[in-house]
Amino acid sequence: SYMFYSGNWDWFIEKYGDKITTSNITQALSMFNTSSITKIPFALNFSSSCITVSGLFNSCDKLEEIPELNFIENLEIPINYSAMFQNCQSIKEIPTLKYFHPSDMNSMFMGCSNLRYPPKFEDINFKRLATQNTAGRSLFHTCYSLREYPQIILDNWYSEKWTSYLYPIFNNMAYCCYSLDEIKGANPVTGAISSA
Repeated sequence: SYMFYSGNWDWFIEKYGDKITTSNITQALSMFNTSSITKIPFALNFSSSCITVSGLFNSCDKLEEIPELNFIENLEIPINYSAMFQNCQSIKEIPTLKYFHPSDMNSMFMGCSNLRYPPKFEDINFKRLATQNTAGRSLFHTCYSLREYPQIILDNWYSEKWTSYLYPIFNNMAYCCYSLDEIKGANPVTGAISSA
């Protein structure tokens, strides 16, 4: 947690990043939060017991390239993805997120104003989100450049039948996403989800 937080290690990453390897990361809470680096030149390999990547790149507003993210297949341990990419204003694309089984994904991409397309998601499991009735709130909030919404998220969510919360799970999920034409099966402001 907080390993490269606040840019204190930016010089080290820039100078020795090609020599850094990671394996079995168990905690990644705010790992690069507020760093000023433009790219991370090494993959991030998470262990099967990693439970949070919350705030991993939060407010890395100069970050242009997201490294390879390797999660271990373990659907028994859901991961907190909240604010993972929040306010990464310079990124335009994000690599595939595989074994995506969140416990929370509030504000995950919020403020990624130059993100044009969402990442691809593979092996989604939303069962843990049943206990969190706001766990997808502001997911793509203020992603002004977003041209496409990940239909797979809505399809998987609807298939779990958790669509009747008093405070919808995806409230403000696409607020101020001015480049989006439509989102099939959901209201972008209220987050109300219906069958596509």
